[in-house]
Amino acid sequence: MNNNNKKTERLKIIIAYLKDCNGASLKDIADYLQVSEMTARRDLYELREHNVIHYISGVAIFNPDSQRNNEQNPYDLVGEKLVNNEKKERIGKKAATLLTAGDTVIIDTGTTTEHFAKHIPDQVPLTVLCYNINIMSELIRRSHLNLLFAGGIYHENTQMFESPEGLSLINRTRATKVFLSAAGVSELLGITCRNHYEIDTKRAIINAALKRILLVDSSKFNKIRPALFAQIADIDTVVTDDGISSEWIEILKKNDIELLIA
Repeated sequence: MNNNNKKTERLKIIIAYLKDCNGASLKDIADYLQVSEMTARRDLYELREHNVIHYISGVAIFNPDSQRNNEQNPYDLVGEKLVNNEKKERIGKKAATLLTAGDTVIIDTGTTTEHFAKHIPDQVPLTVLCYNINIMSELIRRSHLNLLFAGGIYHENTQMFESPEGLSLINRTRATKVFLSAAGVSELLGITCRNHYEIDTKRAIINAALKRILLVDSSKFNKIRPALFAQIADIDTVVTDDGISSEWIEILKKNDIELLIA
């Protein structure tokens, strides 16, 4: 069974388990699935992103409104999520081809940038700054990387750290490339994320880098989220999947933004 099929089965099992138990802790779910708490936590974040569950302070509860408010049932939503996950995987792999030995890069928090981190080539010497625990966990095993970590307050929903001290480190750093994530991209209202606490860090990494590379799957275009952190003109390159519309291809071309399709 491949990794995507394994994940699909785990998510379906979690949904059924939460329905039966009327809720469960992270530890209970990890024990039931016989996986690590980190793996269980990632699965719960995916289900919460589609509003299939409520997940607060380490406790998950099935959300019955997810069935009433969607034509798809939660099992279908799992499949939809995995389709997006495959797109993000391709985007991350494509973005990794932009790296050059000796680069200093900054990696933004996000699921697509996490895929990018996984595809950083072995034995290519880089200096990498990040502030996301999942990305750091991936990179810390790479002996050829010089790692910088901007710590601070931990936000469980994004697995991001942020603080004035972290911003100070970013502001003292100069990078050849920054790899950004976003939850929404609008021609009129700019590039947005879900959480206002992300704004200062995202703006700082944009200002610290020579080349700004945005990694987004095509579902993010024409979406608007609450927290504005950049305008389209701030971006040099967009890496996305082949679902991007002809309208958005023209918008990026009009703004002299390089487009790479994975």
